[in-house]
Amino acid sequence: MLGLADLGQRLDPDAGIYYDDCYNEDRDNYIDIILTGDEASVRNVTFVEIPAPEGGYSAFFNPGGPGPEPFDGVRYTAPGPADLEPVIIALDDPMRVSRSAR
Repeated sequence: MLGLADLGQRLDPDAGIYYDDCYNEDRDNYIDIILTGDEASVRNVTFVEIPAPEGGYSAFFNPGGPGPEPFDGVRYTAPGPADLEPVIIALDDPMRVSRSAR
């Protein structure tokens, strides 16, 4: 594996990275997994194991949050459990989006 990539850049106004209405906040837990190797082998990856904090790993959290008005004492999200997550193979259809209106 070469790496993992979350979609989008982290907001950093000092570096000139701003979010617009198309990308206000990334709360989706979509992660690109970058693999290297033989195409047939890569196509055999069907699930990714997501470990839980109990095993000493950092947790994934469900998307969401308090929105514009958080309330004290209200739990908005929780760490996710261990999971086997199905993989979408995007070699044939990379599912890219564009802001251009063609």
